[in-house]
Amino acid sequence: MKWNQELKDKVVSRLNEKGLRECPMCHSNQFTIVDGFQQLMVNKELTSAFVVGGPIIPVVAIVCNNCGFLSQHAVGALKLGEAKDDE
Repeated sequence: MKWNQELKDKVVSRLNEKGLRECPMCHSNQFTIVDGFQQLMVNKELTSAFVVGGPIIPVVAIVCNNCGFLSQHAVGALKLGEAKDDE
C-alpha cells in the first residue's frame, strides 16, 4: 500500500465514518493528516534499547490545526489494507 491522495481521501472518509468530529483537547474541527505512514515499535521489555526488526503497528497521524494535539490511528482498524481497497 502506497501513500497517495486517493489513500489520504480514504483515511479521511474512514475517520469520518468512525466519528472523528473534533479535537478531544480544544474541540476544534480542523485537522491535518500527516502525509505518510508512521510506525510504532512494540517492545516486550521497558528498556532504553532501540530494537531493529521488531514488531510494529502502522499508524496514520492526525494533527489538530488549533492546539497541535496529535492522534494516531491504526491502519488495521481503519481497514485500509483490505483486498477491496487495493483494487
